Amino acid sequence: MDRQLYEKITNLRKSGRLAEAWSLARPSAEANPQDPYAKSALFWVCYDYLKEVQNGIKERAKRNNGDHSSNPSELQRVNSFLDWIAWLNIPSGGIEYRSLIRQFRKNLEYLPKLILLSASQFTDLFEDKDKEPYEAPKGESPSLMLTFARKTAKAWRGDENVRQQLTIDQICEIFAKTRREAKDKQNRIWLDYDEAKCLIFAKRFAQARDYILPVLRKKQGNSWAWHVLAMTFYEEDPAVAIVLLSKAICVSGEDSFALPMLKEIAPLLVKQEFVDEGSMCVKRATDCYISNGWKIKPDLERLINEPWYNKGVDLSFLPTFLQEQAATAPNYLFGELTSQVAIVEFIHASGKGFHAYLSKEKSVPVRRGIVKSGKLPSPGDYVRLTMSAEDKTVIAAESCDSEDLDKVGRAQGTLKITDKGFGFVDRTFVPSSLIQDEMHGKSVSVLWVVSFDKKKKKFGRKALKIDVL
Repeated sequence: MDRQLYEKITNLRKSGRLAEAWSLARPSAEANPQDPYAKSALFWVCYDYLKEVQNGIKERAKRNNGDHSSNPSELQRVNSFLDWIAWLNIPSGGIEYRSLIRQFRKNLEYLPKLILLSASQFTDLFEDKDKEPYEAPKGESPSLMLTFARKTAKAWRGDENVRQQLTIDQICEIFAKTRREAKDKQNRIWLDYDEAKCLIFAKRFAQARDYILPVLRKKQGNSWAWHVLAMTFYEEDPAVAIVLLSKAICVSGEDSFALPMLKEIAPLLVKQEFVDEGSMCVKRATDCYISNGWKIKPDLERLINEPWYNKGVDLSFLPTFLQEQAATAPNYLFGELTSQVAIVEFIHASGKGFHAYLSKEKSVPVRRGIVKSGKLPSPGDYVRLTMSAEDKTVIAAESCDSEDLDKVGRAQGTLKITDKGFGFVDRTFVPSSLIQDEMHGKSVSVLWVVSFDKKKKKFGRKALKIDVL
């Protein structure tokens, strides 16, 4: 393509005369399929046509609660231009594919052809700036790379054609590369959540649990996290699935959030001979649809028409039953549990928890919310921790009597305060936060632990608590 024709097409396109630009760009590209200028000219005409479609979708979304899904005619038009872009076979690493993702980042999951086209270029798809999260007034917004991974996962679960062309191993590689390269912090947790759901779809249940368990340990008050863990047991161990679905329903807060779990737990309960309780779940879901004025969906309609369903059951018994079933749910969250006495090392600056000293090599964070009394202890107090045997995650804490702990002791002596505000009692370092001016030269008793001094790069005694004698 000569430069004059390229510039003419570009000028027509930029002035909004897309039909005229198309009439020149398409035959030129067909006649010169290897010409990079001909490819570029036709690509950007296709892009502007796609942008027109997307602008219409965006306008409708403003009036429709942010729903960016495309209607059949829009999808057909998008696919026709994507077919031309695929035919152009533009090399990866350029701006073209990234521009498409940026333009359609709100609704990629509804455009399977664009997902497949972009996934084929994934290795070289993103530049460094695409891996940086966006800074928004309310916090971090996902990077373009992380957004693409999540949208691809949703499309894979929802579209048979995408699943036929992208294997579960390819999906997992997209997640792995995104974890390695994306700089997101706040939203990284959603990669594990999405990958777990894809692995459940692929019936790789044990692998899915490896991803959802770390998420759930941080999101125990969220029904969706319990729900995903439950689905890893749905086929393999229905009894466990009932426990976890019960927990999900109990923490859901509103029935509108519990609807998927109510519909999924009902047939499992019937198989376990809890027929009335299964009917209660179906009735509770039905009542939620009716009270909100929603049309009952086919999956619930099928349950209503089951021969075992009794619409006359009393729903007042259901909450207690679900709570009883959910009682053992933490056993599946943390595996084998251990109990260990520890000593409070320091209170977090946020006031939302503390660090507990287990040994000179190990201390663990403890959230205020899992302390039995609901109150923060003080440095030097003894606490009994209930923890996961696997990774030492603390799930409960309560005050307890003192016990002999390794590398924990008491010392008495004269407190000597330095000009910098910290002090020493014999060989024990006393932080300035424990010291008052009038303590200098006084006889004191200190409770100490052996901890690692990062400045001196060696272990030494550090006081946690001080008392004037």
